[in-house]
Amino acid sequence: MIETSTIATVKGGAEMREVIAFLGDHGFALVDIVGLRRRPLDDATAQLDLLFVPDDSGPRADRRWTASA
Repeated sequence: MIETSTIATVKGGAEMREVIAFLGDHGFALVDIVGLRRRPLDDATAQLDLLFVPDDSGPRADRRWTASA
């Protein structure tokens, strides 16, 4: 799990799209959003806690939507 920013409030800090691209390039896939924080200034989504797993991990290997598919 990694905390990412949709609005980099730290100078030079990485934003969510850069983190997702970096991890994707290194064999990881985003599988869940487990937390969210809003910026008090304007209630904009500012930080997300994202869960990544290896591309070839168990949950990603089965592409069915339901057990009957």
